[in-house]
Amino acid sequence: MRFVVTFVLLVLCGTAARAADVERRLALSGLTCAACSAAVTKALERVPGVHEVTVSADRTQAVVVADEAVAPERLVEAVTSLGYGARAEAK
Repeated sequence: MRFVVTFVLLVLCGTAARAADVERRLALSGLTCAACSAAVTKALERVPGVHEVTVSADRTQAVVVADEAVAPERLVEAVTSLGYGARAEAK
């Protein structure tokens, strides 16, 4: 029984910790292959506070799940530092 209670508390606390996450979308340009997508994904994942990155199949958009405190400009900078184009999209 203690295990079940502990497990439930851990799950609830973990969910609460991620409640402040936001989804940010970036318009991408200059990505021509899967290696480009992988490089952009890796660069975005290195930004502190980023939890998940998905680059679209056509390589024109990235969806980033991150802490609310992560500024969209920081995500754009991570991509443009690789030589690709990026701009934050409004919701």
